[in-house]
Amino acid sequence: MRLSKTTLIILAVVVFVAAAGILYMMYNRQLSEQENLKSQISTNHATLTKLVMERENVQAQLTKVEEQLAQKKKDLDAAILSLNTTKAGWPKEAESIEYDKKLFELAKGWDLQIMVVQTGETGSQNAQGVTFRTNTYNVSISSIQTTEEIETASGYEEYLYEEVGNILGFITSTVNDEYFATASIDLVNLSIPALLTDDDYVAGEIYPSPTSNITVTVFTYKGG
Repeated sequence: MRLSKTTLIILAVVVFVAAAGILYMMYNRQLSEQENLKSQISTNHATLTKLVMERENVQAQLTKVEEQLAQKKKDLDAAILSLNTTKAGWPKEAESIEYDKKLFELAKGWDLQIMVVQTGETGSQNAQGVTFRTNTYNVSISSIQTTEEIETASGYEEYLYEEVGNILGFITSTVNDEYFATASIDLVNLSIPALLTDDDYVAGEIYPSPTSNITVTVFTYKGG
């Protein structure tokens, strides 16, 4: 059956319109994908920049904490040397329950939990002919927040830096708290879980949190 010229023209127009429609749809889809890709690249760049800044901030904070702990020891040594003129300022007893309570209070202020507080046996230390009684507290701390609601590997990395910052903030608060004015504080360790890639990270899983152990040695004046 031969088709008329008019029918052929109509068919050609239909085919052309259909092809144009398909090309237009493909173009729009490609354009949308490009826009999404640009948006994702922009988001990833912003996230990476933020994580780099947080990493640098944590490193700077860790350096500052180490300097504060060193200064704390120097201040304690200086106080011991000048004990004859400052005896009234030294505590005579160290009530374990009160120091425990204070440590828990400081940890709560940084959204941290104290998992273990081990109180060592009371000891003594002689410095410059003066005898001090020492009470040592071994403290283990970790984050209260879990990782269940974190959806991405970069979100987990951000969480780790934030929690490390909280731990270092807790140590700084302990160093500066008047309750521990006659205490020596040592950062025994700071454990930071390994970072994960997007391929390894599974949303909804519970992953490790940063933890830390510190030793707090309280000096009280015994006499001698």
